[in-house]
Amino acid sequence: MDSDSLFSLSKLIALLAKGWPSLLVAFVAFCFLWLDLFSLPLAAVSPLLDLSWCGAIIHFSAQGLQWGRDITFTYGPLGHLTAFVYTGELFTTRVVWELASKTVFAAILCATMMRLPRLWRPFFFFFVLLFIWADPISDALYFLVITCLAAAFFREGRFGRSLNGLAGTLFGVSALIKFTYFILAIYTLVIVVIFYWKRRRFPNAVIICSTFSLVFLLCWKLAGQDYVNLLSYLISSLDISFGYKEAMGISAASTAIVVAGIAAALLAVVQCSLLLFESRQLPFLCIVLFFIGETYLSWNRAFIRADDHVLSFFALCPAASVTVWTIAQPRRLIRGIGYGINFLIFAACLCGIFLQQPSVVMNCITDTAARLTGGWRAVTTPGATARQLDAQLGEEKAANALPRVRAEVKDRTIDVFGYEQGVALLNDLNYLPRPVFQGYSAYTPGLIAANTAFYSSPCAPAYVLFKYQPIDERYPTLDDAGVLRQLLFCYMPLFEERGYSLWKRSGAASSVPTTLISTQSLLFDEVCPLPANQNLWLEVDVRKSFRGRLLSLLYKPPKVEIWVKDNQGRQIVHRLVSSMSSTGFIINPQLETSKDVLETAIGLRTSSVVSFLVHTPRESRRFFQRRAVCRISSLPELPAAAFDRSWKQSRYREILRDQDLQPDLARAFDASKEVLLNLDPNGYREFSPLNEVQLTIQNGNLRIAANGSDPQVLLPGFSLGHGQQAILRIDLDAPTDTGLQLFYLPAGVSAYGDHYMNRSLHRGGNRVYFLLTDAELASGRLRLDPGMDPGDYVITHFEVRAVPADSNSLP
Repeated sequence: MDSDSLFSLSKLIALLAKGWPSLLVAFVAFCFLWLDLFSLPLAAVSPLLDLSWCGAIIHFSAQGLQWGRDITFTYGPLGHLTAFVYTGELFTTRVVWELASKTVFAAILCATMMRLPRLWRPFFFFFVLLFIWADPISDALYFLVITCLAAAFFREGRFGRSLNGLAGTLFGVSALIKFTYFILAIYTLVIVVIFYWKRRRFPNAVIICSTFSLVFLLCWKLAGQDYVNLLSYLISSLDISFGYKEAMGISAASTAIVVAGIAAALLAVVQCSLLLFESRQLPFLCIVLFFIGETYLSWNRAFIRADDHVLSFFALCPAASVTVWTIAQPRRLIRGIGYGINFLIFAACLCGIFLQQPSVVMNCITDTAARLTGGWRAVTTPGATARQLDAQLGEEKAANALPRVRAEVKDRTIDVFGYEQGVALLNDLNYLPRPVFQGYSAYTPGLIAANTAFYSSPCAPAYVLFKYQPIDERYPTLDDAGVLRQLLFCYMPLFEERGYSLWKRSGAASSVPTTLISTQSLLFDEVCPLPANQNLWLEVDVRKSFRGRLLSLLYKPPKVEIWVKDNQGRQIVHRLVSSMSSTGFIINPQLETSKDVLETAIGLRTSSVVSFLVHTPRESRRFFQRRAVCRISSLPELPAAAFDRSWKQSRYREILRDQDLQPDLARAFDASKEVLLNLDPNGYREFSPLNEVQLTIQNGNLRIAANGSDPQVLLPGFSLGHGQQAILRIDLDAPTDTGLQLFYLPAGVSAYGDHYMNRSLHRGGNRVYFLLTDAELASGRLRLDPGMDPGDYVITHFEVRAVPADSNSLP
C-alpha cells in the first residue's frame, strides 16, 4: 500500500473517530424511519369506495390497460406501487419497490435531519416518525422527500453526477405514480435548472433533466404503456386535475380546521420571506419559490376536499418548513424570529390534526409502534404476510360472492356503474372499464364525453353491474350522465343480487339523439317550468365571473344547488356541479333512487319534475355571472315503452323477485291477528351479533353499527303451528342505498350462504316483508345481513305474524 493510500485511510479513520456519535444517531434514526415508512397493503380489496379504486388500478396495470386511452384517473400507470390494498396481482413488484424506495427515502430524510441545527433534529425526526402516515395516502411522504432533495440542491449547488442522476431517477418514477407528483417534480426541475443555469453549472442541469426524461420514458414502457398514448395521458390528467376543485370540493368538519391550515401555510410563507429578506441570494430565492409552489399544491390537495385529506397537509407542513434551516444561517435576531415561527407552525398543524382526527394524536405512539412491528414482521416473514393477505382476499371473495351474476356473465365483458369496482375483482369477472371508471370522477365535458363515447362504440361492455351511488348530495343523474342515458336506451336490467342489478346490452351500441326544445337564460332562484309527459335532457351552464375564476384558481368556487319540484308536490334540493351539468343530464323521468332507474328501464311510470330553479346564497352570487344558460331537449321514448303492462310487471318480478309482492304481504300481515313475535326493547336482547356489527338499544330501537361490508346478525327464534306460514315485518333505517338479505337453513343444511331472500333498501326509512314457511325455519334461526355498506342500521319495528298456509290473500 502506497503512502497516499495510507494517508487517505488514516484521514478517514480520524474523521469517523471524531464523528461517530452523529453517525450512530443517524444510523438509529435511519432504522426507525425505514421500518416506519415500509408499508405493504394492510387489507384485501373490497367494494368500499377507496378500496375499490385502489384495487382497480392494480388490476388495470396487471392487465396492461393503457393510461390516457383506456384509463383516466388521478393516479398514473405506476400508481399500484403505493396501493394500500391487496388483489393478488403485482405484489412482488410492490415489495421490491418498497425495499428500494423506502431505503432511499429514509436515507434522504436522515441526511436532511443531520443537516439541521441540533434544536430541530428531534422535532423533525419525531414528527415524521409519528405523523407522516396521519393520512394513509402517501402524498405527505413523497412531497417531503422531494422537499428535502430541493433543499439539498439549493444548499450544496454542487451535487455530483451520481446524486443528480439519483434525483432525476426518483422524480421520473414518482411522476408516473400520481399526476400531482408529476406536477411537483416538473416544478422542482424548472427551479433547479434555473439555479444551475445562473450558477453556470450547465452539466448538472443537463444530467438531471436527461435522467428524468429517460427514466420517465423507460418506466412508461416498463409499465406496459405505448408512447402513442403519452400525450393523451398528460392532457386527460390535466383535465381531471383542473376539474377537481369545482366537482369534488367539500367543506371541512369545522372552520377551526381551515383556520389552522391557513395559519400554517401563511406562517411558512412568512418564514421563507423573512429569510429571503435577510439574505437576498439565489439559493434563498429558489427555496422560497419552491415552498410557495409546494404549499399551494399540498394545501389545495388537502382543503379542496376537506375531509381526512387535510391530514396530509398537516403532516407535511412542519417537517417541510423546517428544512429551510439546512440552508439558512441568518443573524441571531432573524434566527430567533424564524424559530418562533416554526414552533407556531408545529403547534398549528398538531391542532389541525387533533381537530380532524383526535385519535391520530392521542394514539400516535401506539400506532407508530404498531407500524414499526408490522414493518419488521413484513420484512422478516414475508411469506406469512402474503398468506395473511391471501386469506383476507378469500374472505372478501366469499362475503361478496355473486354466483348468479357469474353464471349469467361467464367470460363476457362487464363494467361497473357506481364506485364499487371491487366487487367485479372479487368475483373474477371479465372487467372492461370505461375510461373514467368511477363515474363521480367524470366531472368535466371532456371526461364525460370519453365515457359516453365508450358506451356508444363497439367496445361497450356486454353487461353492466349497476348500483346507483351519487356522492356529495349531487343531483343523482349528474354522475356519469351520458353513460346512464346509454344504459336506459341500450341495455335492459336482468335481475338483482346483493344490492346490485345486472344489465345486459340489448343491441348494437349507438349514441342516443336529443332534440332541442328551448334555450333560456335564468336568474338565480328564477323558476323554470318543464314540458309535461316527455323524457327530458337538461343542460345548465352556470358561468363564473372574473372574481369567481380568480377564487377557483386560488381555492374552490362556492356551492351551487338545483331545487326541483316534482308532480307529487315535493321540493328536493341537490348540489349542482356546473362543469357536469353544462353537458347535460336526465331531468325527466325523475331518477332519485335505484328503484326509479329500474322502473324507468322497464317502462313503468315514475315521478317527473315539473319545474326547477338554480340557487346559490346571495353573498356568493358575485362569483358567478348574473344569468345561467339552460337548454331543454327531448329524449326518445325508451325501448320498454313499446311493451304491454303485463310484460313490464313480469320483468319487474324477475328483476326484484318477490320485491313487488310487498303490498300483498303487507295486506296479509295487517289482516292477521295472531302475533308470533313482537319485540319490545328488552326483546331486542335476543339478537346476536355474528360479524362486523355492534348492537345497542337506543330510544327503544335496535342500532346495528356495521363496521364492514358484510354485517351479520342472528335473529330470535320462533316456531310455526300446524298449517301455518309466517310473515316477518322489519322497519329499518338504512344509511345508504343498499341490499338487505335474510338467510335461512332448509332441512339438512347447516351453513348459511346459499339460501336467502333479497330486499332493496333506500337511504332512510324502509319497511320490508318476508313470507316464511316450515322450509325456511327447518334447521335453525334466521340470519339478517342488514346491508352491504358500513354505517348505522336502526330497526324500529320487528314483528312476526302467522297466516294460514292456504290463505287467499297471499301471492
